[in-house]
Amino acid sequence: WGIDALFEDYREMLEETRPDIVSVCTTAKPRGDILLEIANGGYGVRAIWAEKPITFSLAEADAAIDACKRANIALAVNCTRRWRDDYLQVKSLLDEGAIGDVVSVDSRAGYSLSHNGSHLITTLTMFVPERAVSVVGEAELDEANPDNDFTGAGLLRFPGNVRGYVRAYDNGPNEDSHDIVGTDGMIRIIDDARSIQVWTAHEALEGYQRLRERRSFVRRHFPPPVRRHSAGVNAVYDLIHCIESGDAPRCSGEDALEALEIAIAIRESERRGNQPVDLPLPDRSARIISTEVVRYALPRAILRRREAAAQA
Repeated sequence: WGIDALFEDYREMLEETRPDIVSVCTTAKPRGDILLEIANGGYGVRAIWAEKPITFSLAEADAAIDACKRANIALAVNCTRRWRDDYLQVKSLLDEGAIGDVVSVDSRAGYSLSHNGSHLITTLTMFVPERAVSVVGEAELDEANPDNDFTGAGLLRFPGNVRGYVRAYDNGPNEDSHDIVGTDGMIRIIDDARSIQVWTAHEALEGYQRLRERRSFVRRHFPPPVRRHSAGVNAVYDLIHCIESGDAPRCSGEDALEALEIAIAIRESERRGNQPVDLPLPDRSARIISTEVVRYALPRAILRRREAAAQA
């Protein structure tokens, strides 16, 4: 790529280059410490774009979020669907009231709940205006390694009698899909937005209406985004906007913390015999060691480089 400003120590890079925006694309293992160093080190950074999940533990995430707030740094976490044009178009329809008030969101993808599950949970919460207040969960846990990432499912309760359901198991032909139900319609996101359906209410024909005593629903055209950028490009534009305006990123540190907290609550509910678990969780030391760290002793970029060198 013709980049000659290469460093072995990120602190040296920050000190010498004084960037406005920093991407922290490490594994979750060192990420909390790096975020704190950027926020507290006086490097003049104005925005951080961190990989997901935000950290291993709730306490680490709390500390990173607080440090960035004190330093006036916009903290975004790379849950990419929050910046994808097709998902943003769905969010715009919801904000415009296309299906009335959201009453439930069901989201499905075969991910472990912390690592790639961050994408799944933050997509669900993207479509609900308030934070989850409790979780009932089931999970497949490795009790020999109780902090390791896991698969599972959870029923989420939000204010206003809104419900969410997240299913992080294999879903067959219904993988990477989301059903958003409102008081006046429904939006279905199928196969990671390769197809999107919009269903809205209308008055039924007179005879049919007498039979059903309720409205009918018709499928509408989904208006595709007028302009398409990659999620990464949209995220950078978003961070520039946050620097200039003081607004929060589309996937903020708090959004990523909520996803981690929901995943931990699913595990805690399983351990309590599938009883409801209230949020926020009081034990901030609770953590999940994300899948990539469980599976690989070193970051995969380093492993791939070593494998390539061995084959040369």
